[in-house]
Amino acid sequence: MTDNSIELTEQLGVFVSTQKLLQQTLDKKYLHLINQRNKENIRTGFRALDAVIEGFKPGDLTTIAVRPGIGKTAFLLSLMNNISVLSPRVCGVFSAERSARKLFQRMIESSTGLPISKINSGRLTDVQFNIVNPVVKTIQDSHIYIDDATNPTAEYIIEKAKIMAQGGVEIIFIDYLELITTDLKTGDKNCDKEPFCIIMKSLTNLAKELNIPIVIFSQLSKPIVYNNRFKYTPDYVNEISDVLLFLNRPDFYHINDIDGKEKGIAEITVAKFKEVTDFEVVNLRFVESLDKYTDCL
Repeated sequence: MTDNSIELTEQLGVFVSTQKLLQQTLDKKYLHLINQRNKENIRTGFRALDAVIEGFKPGDLTTIAVRPGIGKTAFLLSLMNNISVLSPRVCGVFSAERSARKLFQRMIESSTGLPISKINSGRLTDVQFNIVNPVVKTIQDSHIYIDDATNPTAEYIIEKAKIMAQGGVEIIFIDYLELITTDLKTGDKNCDKEPFCIIMKSLTNLAKELNIPIVIFSQLSKPIVYNNRFKYTPDYVNEISDVLLFLNRPDFYHINDIDGKEKGIAEITVAKFKEVTDFEVVNLRFVESLDKYTDCL
């Protein structure tokens, strides 16, 4: 058969695409509900956080600022798991820091509690197999698309994000801002002096153009204190972000030991959100043995 055999056989009526069958089979009211659902906020899967920010809103740019070692990748994986594995939303990820294979390896390990070397050894007990098998199948059935190109430019991300959105991706995660470069210009003299400001502006415009949430991580690698109410992030991040979150683990700095507070509690500070007039702190639990975040039960 030739390369265009699919097109030819469809024209000849040998088979028809599922898209056409759905359009012919489903009532317009149901198709309308599907389109409306795509405009809904995408829940983070963390009840306490969703209660404050109401999930990720289409067209919004959310920045999650975090210091090294706190568990940025673990939080990204937990969000991916909540959104695309435990619920059927389609997720796109730009991961310049880690390969797609490494991300999925960590997702399997955090979901099963077993190292990938043990799973691949073929020497699982019946109990372990019964844990691993449904997890792997659920992840396999999820809709996650990862671009792990290293040293990406903003131009590259914008181009690929548009392709993702055309393919049905409903939310895009970017890990992380400080690994992106650009030759773009905004026409704003103040912003054009700062490459990350240009990147932030281009991404907020992209979120609105695609009408999907874009969530970007920002690594606070230097102990810089800025002269603004957000303290640790530069003005352009604060002004351009529709939502600004800070992820912290007091345990990492042994603060819980000093204060005598419960261990394993992570904090998300909602610094900027339409309904939040002052900082609001949401607690999650960080399960260090599984390298994942969960709700506080």
